[in-house]
Amino acid sequence: MLPAETYIQARQKARYHVQVQLDHVVLPAKMPGEAVVQAEVIQVFHADGGMRCGEKIEFRLCVAAYHEAIPPDDGIWWLPVDAIQKGACLEAFLNGLPPKCDVAMWQVTILEGAPSPPWMSPDDLD
Repeated sequence: MLPAETYIQARQKARYHVQVQLDHVVLPAKMPGEAVVQAEVIQVFHADGGMRCGEKIEFRLCVAAYHEAIPPDDGIWWLPVDAIQKGACLEAFLNGLPPKCDVAMWQVTILEGAPSPPWMSPDDLD
């Protein structure tokens, strides 16, 4: 893991803080790896520019299977591949220009349901 301040700064500098529902998922051929997801924005908490509810976006997620060894601790927050499926809801801090976005330093979490109040804070990792 990297120092907590590194992740907090990534959250604070992110252009967008949103919740999304996954529409389409392309899993990597090998695990761990990067999945390419297409999603619909269902909540916008912060937007420095034009991102709106209902917008379709695409970004990559670092995913790993529970039984697979993940690379040495390099600061990546790996998500369980079993949870990354159509219909899943995520909250994320994003950069980029829609529809192509990037997760800000792996700052994404899987939600139990959606939409909901913000689960992730830009000011701490709790």
